[in-house]
Amino acid sequence: MGFLVFIPWLLKTSLVGSILVGLIIFIRSIFKNRLGPKWTYLLWFLLIIRLILPVAPESPLSILNLLHLFEPKSVENYIQDGQKLLGIETKPGHRESFQEMEHHSIAVERGMTPLGLFTIIWGLGVFALCAHTTYLNLRIRVGLRKCKVIKDPVVLGLFRQCQSELNSKDNVILVEGTISKIPLVIGVIKPYIVLPLGTRANLTQAELRYVLLHELAHVKRKDLWVNWLLYILQIMHWFNPFIWYGFYRLRLDREVCCDATVLAHLRTEEFRDYGLALISYLEKFPYWSPLIPVSSFGGSPFKERISRIATSNKQADKQGYFLMTVIFLLMALITLSDAEEASSYHNVKIKQLGDVKIVGLDQYFHDYAGSFVLYNLNDDRYEIYNAETSSKRFSPFSTYKIVSSLIGLETGVINEKTVISWDGTLYPVESWNQDHSLVSAIRKSVNWFFQEVDSRVGEKEIKRYFEQIDYGNCDISGGIKEFWLESSLRISPIEQVEFLRDMYTYKLPFAPSNVDVVKRAMRISEQPGAVLSGKTGSGIINDKIGIGWYIGYVEKGKDVFVFATHIQGNLSADGKMAASISRQILQDKNIL
Repeated sequence: MGFLVFIPWLLKTSLVGSILVGLIIFIRSIFKNRLGPKWTYLLWFLLIIRLILPVAPESPLSILNLLHLFEPKSVENYIQDGQKLLGIETKPGHRESFQEMEHHSIAVERGMTPLGLFTIIWGLGVFALCAHTTYLNLRIRVGLRKCKVIKDPVVLGLFRQCQSELNSKDNVILVEGTISKIPLVIGVIKPYIVLPLGTRANLTQAELRYVLLHELAHVKRKDLWVNWLLYILQIMHWFNPFIWYGFYRLRLDREVCCDATVLAHLRTEEFRDYGLALISYLEKFPYWSPLIPVSSFGGSPFKERISRIATSNKQADKQGYFLMTVIFLLMALITLSDAEEASSYHNVKIKQLGDVKIVGLDQYFHDYAGSFVLYNLNDDRYEIYNAETSSKRFSPFSTYKIVSSLIGLETGVINEKTVISWDGTLYPVESWNQDHSLVSAIRKSVNWFFQEVDSRVGEKEIKRYFEQIDYGNCDISGGIKEFWLESSLRISPIEQVEFLRDMYTYKLPFAPSNVDVVKRAMRISEQPGAVLSGKTGSGIINDKIGIGWYIGYVEKGKDVFVFATHIQGNLSADGKMAASISRQILQDKNIL
C-alpha cells in the first residue's frame, strides 16, 4: 500500500472503527448479559478485523450504505486527494483520466496542507508512542530478569494441578518479583506468570489456585498475542479517542471472558470464592498502561467482572448460543464490508442475446478481475468472457463521452465545427488548456468540454435521451457534471456493446449525419483490411481499486466486430491497460 493510499485508508478505517465501537457498545447495552462473556468479547474481534482489512468487499448489507459516509471516488477525486496530501494546488473543476495523468508533466506549487500537517503530526505521535512502549517493555524485561523462579514444591504442585484442570499444555514459567503489585503474565513466545513478592504469604492456597487458574487461562487463550495486535493498532490510531475507548472496553471484556474460562472449570459453589479472591485485590489496583503487552489478574475495573461472576449460569450460557451466533453473523455482515459503490454492482440479467459462446480468456487478464464481450454484427453472435461480470453495471467514466457527443449534436448545442472556448482554468494536462472542437475533445478526452456540453443540453433532455436509448440505468441524479464519473450512472459491458451496435447500425434516435461525426472522432487506427474505433475510460473507487474500460468496434472487410472490455484491480487497472488487453485479444482472434 503506497503512502498516498495509506493515509486516506487510515483515516477512513479509523472513522469506520469509531462507528463500529459505538455499534458494539449499543448491542451490548441492548442484550446485556444475554450474549455471554465469550461472545461479547468475540464481537470486539470485528473491530480488530475491520482495522486491519486493506480492502473490504462491497455489500448492499453494509451499514455504510445507510450512513452514506463514503461516496465512491472517480480517478479524478483520487488524483485530487493525492495532490492535497502533497500540498499540490490545483484549480477547482480540474478533472482528467488516470492514463492521461501518466503521460503529462504537472506544474504545481507545493505547500503545507491540513492533510500534510496531519501526516507529520501522526508520524511524530507514532514515534513517541513506540518509544514510550519500548521503554516500558524494556523496564519489564529488566525486572523479569531480577525475578526468581519459584521452586516451592507445594506451590509447584498446585501450579501443575491448575494446568491439568485447564488442560493447558503451554510451557509456562512461574516466578515472583517486584515488577507489579498484582499477578500478571508476560511473554508471547516464552510466557511467564509473575507473582508479586509476598503473594504466597498473603493468600490462602485456595485463593492462590484461583490466581494461577486465571493467569493460565490468559496463556491458554493466547491473549498476549491479541494484546500485541491491539498495541500496534492503538499506536496507529493514537489520534482517535473512540478507538482507545473501544480497546479499553475490549480489554475489560477480555478479563470477563477469562473469568468465564476459569468458571467453566469450577463447580458452581466455587464461584463466590473466586469473586472474593478478585475483590481482595481491589485496594491494590496499580497504575496500568493499556500499551503494556501483559495480562493480569487484577488489572481491570472490577464492577462488571464481579457482576458477571455473581450472575454466571452455565446452562443459560448454553441456551443463548443461537442468539449469540445470529447476532455475531449479522454484525459481521454489516460491519466487515464497505458501502456498495453507489449501487454500482447491480446485477443485470443477460438478455436474450441469441447465439452466445462463453470463452476462457484468463491468460489475458492476469491479476485483474474483468470481462470481455465481443459481438459479430454480421453473424449476430456473441463471445463473452466472465458472463457474471459482463452483466454487472459500473460507472462508464469517459466512455460516456460518446453519448454526450451524440446528444449535443442532436440537440443542436454543438456541431462538428463548433469550438468551445477554454475558460482559462489551468489543467495538469497541457492539451486541455486550449479551445476545443468536438473531434479534438473526444480524442484528447477533455472532461471540461463534455461537462459544458451537458450543462447546455440540460438534465431534462439528457434524461429523455437516456430513456429512449436505454443507456444503462439512466440515472443522472449524481449531478450534471458528475453523474458519469463514478456517481449515479451505471452500465454493464453487455449494454455497452448493445449501445455501440445500435449506434453503428443507426438504430438510435440520432440523425445518421450526427452518428457519422462521432464515428469519425472515435477512429483510432487504420490497418490493412481493418479499422479500429474506440474510447477508453478510467476510474478509482475507495482510493485503491482501479477501473478500466475500452469499448469500440473493428471494421474488417464486410465484417464488423463490436467489443467492450472492463477490468478492475490495483491502481494499474485503467483504460490504457484495458485497451492493451483488448488489442491482444483482437489480434489473437485475427480481427486486428
